[in-house]
Order: sequence, then structure tokens, then C-alpha cells
Amino acid sequence: MIQKRYASKKCLQVTPNTNKLYFNELIKPTEPKMAEFVQFDMLHAVETAYFENDGTLSQKELYEAVANKLNINPSEHYGKVGKQENVNTFYRACRWIQQSMKEKRLLENVSRGVWTLAGTAKERLHVIQEGKSVIAMSTNLGIMICSKTEAVFESGIIEGDIDLVLTSPPYILQNPRNYGGLSEAKEWVKFIMSVLRPIIPRMSDGASLCLNIGQDSFHKKLPARQTHIERLTLELEDEGLWLVDRLLWTSNKAPGPAQYTSIERQMLRSAYEPLLHFTNNPLKLMSCNQRVLQPHSETHKKFVTSGGTRKAANNSDGAHRKSVGDYSKTDLTKGKIPTNNLYFGNKCGRNELVNKYARMLGIPTHGAKMPFKLAKFLVEYLCPVGGLAVDPFGGTATMGEACQVTGRKWVTIEPIYEYVRQSFIRFKSLGDDCYINPAFIANNPMEEDNFAANFLAANKMDRGQFSGCFAA
Repeated sequence: MIQKRYASKKCLQVTPNTNKLYFNELIKPTEPKMAEFVQFDMLHAVETAYFENDGTLSQKELYEAVANKLNINPSEHYGKVGKQENVNTFYRACRWIQQSMKEKRLLENVSRGVWTLAGTAKERLHVIQEGKSVIAMSTNLGIMICSKTEAVFESGIIEGDIDLVLTSPPYILQNPRNYGGLSEAKEWVKFIMSVLRPIIPRMSDGASLCLNIGQDSFHKKLPARQTHIERLTLELEDEGLWLVDRLLWTSNKAPGPAQYTSIERQMLRSAYEPLLHFTNNPLKLMSCNQRVLQPHSETHKKFVTSGGTRKAANNSDGAHRKSVGDYSKTDLTKGKIPTNNLYFGNKCGRNELVNKYARMLGIPTHGAKMPFKLAKFLVEYLCPVGGLAVDPFGGTATMGEACQVTGRKWVTIEPIYEYVRQSFIRFKSLGDDCYINPAFIANNPMEEDNFAANFLAANKMDRGQFSGCFAA
């Protein structure tokens, strides 16, 4: 049912109980000036950068991808190396890892400054066959399907109306991904719409579609952004949807785009990613800000309890009026309505646990997971309790876990075997009844159960403790 993405017959042999990644042995920590970078995170960041770009990256693209993953500003890492003054130690560390990979024959040169994964390294991801769908696992609230989304909706696997479509589609990249060589806005929009068109008619009246779309996609070698966000917005409007809002997700990611902010100094730092919120009927919109109220600040509490507005005012030709005593009757127990500028850090304890589980299984991690807290906020805001949410680009099922925790039904769809398998730990740890399809995994499902149990025991937690082991 699962086919290898690449045609080469070589195969990397890994055991489920390995405790380290394949690339751990590539770098020697004693290399001069590498101490600040030679650690597991650096190795993993380089590895993941290649996997996320289908194995091919230019030198500049590698630097930027690794810097973003490690939250590093390359311009801050200069020092003396041997007799050379003012050497960028971050770039040097990346090149050192590359050189080690070349020596191991894990990298091949494609053109000047462009390297691609070779041999055993690029065969570690497997994509399900076209037109095939397998229910990989299920809980009392949801299912994870290993499939391409088009196959799922063509076969009618999902019954009932969909109340929320929440997803983060693949970004536009100069190098081709598993869905083809889509590096231009028009091609990318065509691909995204081919996935969404079968889903839109299945949305319930007043349902929401929310897309997390990366904006750092540029025309090749130019400080000029692609217009894919604008084009997709208009395509969805032509499809009958209404744009409700553009939410801004701000995080602690590294300064970028590195080439145009830290090197050529032509652009300002990119600080947010857009979340486009659409609906099929704005008059029956199911989203509700009362489900995501935030605590009032101490300053605002003091303002309310001291009597609210103390001085009347009439500003902007009467457009803004204030009367004495305004806001003094605010109910402080209910919380405040959030703004559409959301801050959620990239560091996520739940996602780190999934990464650790993947490494123990000896399979690649997913390098672009949505933070759990962001997914949970969006699920609670956009979908009523008991509603059905679908993620057509499911990854490791962060949205599914958020739905499981908050009492929503869910379906996630993901075609890559390794990403689906590592997501199981999210649900086996929640204490809910979790079934893994024996036809999906290569080994006996009892072995998978025992492995997950041993993993949780090694991390000193039981399945019922998982939901409370991270800060709220």
C-alpha cells in the first residue's frame, strides 16, 4: 500500500529502538569553532531542511532554513578561525556538516551551489499510492487517514458536514516538493484549489475555512514576494466563500528573509504569517470569540474598579465619544476578546515529544508543525464543541490532538507514512481509546503498543498525565 518516493533500490536500515538519528555520527565535536553549533539540534536542522525541500537546496536556501529552525540570526555569529578574521561561524558549521555528508555519499552536487540528498538518505520517506486510502488510527472522536486528500473525498470516506477546515498547506519553494515543481504563485494556487474544491461543498452552513500560509516566498533571486496569498484569496472568493478576517500569527522565529534582511539589508524583518479565515455564509458564522476569551491585564482591572473613564471626551468630529463612568461596569470575570494579532512561540513541548518519538523509531521528523497552542486556539474559536474539523494537509495531526483535547470530532489526512506513524504518540498518551490499524504498520500492533508504553515510561509519565505535563 505504501510506495517509496524515490526509485533507487538502496535502503537505509534502521531499527525501531534506535536512540539517535542517522546523521549523529557525521560531525566531530572537536572541530575548531564548532562548539556552539555542534549539537543534535544543528545536525537535525540540516537534515530536516533537506528532507522538507525534497532533498535539494542551494547554499543560501540551506543557511536560511537552518537559521529559521534554530532561531539563529547568522549575522550575529562572526569570529576568528585560525588566521582568518571575521569568519561567519554559523555558515561554516553548515558547510562542515555538508562536507561530512558528502564524504558519507549522502549528498550529490546538482549544479553550482546546489546539493541534493543521495543514496540511502533520500529513501526514508514513503508516500501512499495514488488513489489509495488507509485509516491508520482512530480514537473516540477522530480518525487519521493515510491518503491524499483528493482520494478521500472522491471515495466518500468522510460522512456528515464539516464545520471547520483548518490546515497549513505546503509553502511555495524554489525547489520542487513531493507534489511537483510548484515554485510560482499561479501553479501553487492551482494545486491548493485542487485539494480544497472537493471539500468546500461538504462544509456546513456557516462553517469556517482557515489557512495558515507562509508569506516568505520570493521571486527567484529577487527581494520581491510572490502574490500567492492574494491570488488564493480571489480564487476562494470566486468559489463562493467570503473572507472573514486576516489573522496575524506572530512567533519568535529567526530574522528573515536572511538574504534580504541580514545580508543585503534591503528589507524589514518578517514577523508574522497570515491566517486566512473564510466562510460559506457570514450570516450564520459558527466562530465565536466568547470561546477564547483572555484574562484582563492588571492595569485594566484597576481602571475598571476605580470607576472607568474619569473625563468626558469628544474626538474625531464626534466619531469617538467618552463619558464619565464608561467601562466601570465591565464584567471582569468573563475575560477580554483577543485581537486578530496572535502570538504563539514556535517552541512546543507536545511537538518536541512527537519529534523524540520519531527519532526513537528511526524515522524523519516533520519540520513544519503548527504549535499546539495555536491549533487549540483556532479550533476553539472557529469550531463549536462537538463539531467536525478536517485537516487536508495533516502532517503529524496537531489539529487532531487539539480537537481531541477540546471535545471536537476530527479527521486528518496525510499521505506520508512516517508522519502518520509518529503522530500516534499524541493519542496513545491521552488516555482515550486508541486503535491502530494492523494493516497500516509493518510490525505487529502489540509491538507498537509496547513501544509507546516503554517510551512514556522512559519519560516518567503515564497516558493520563500527558495533557498536564506542559505549561498552559
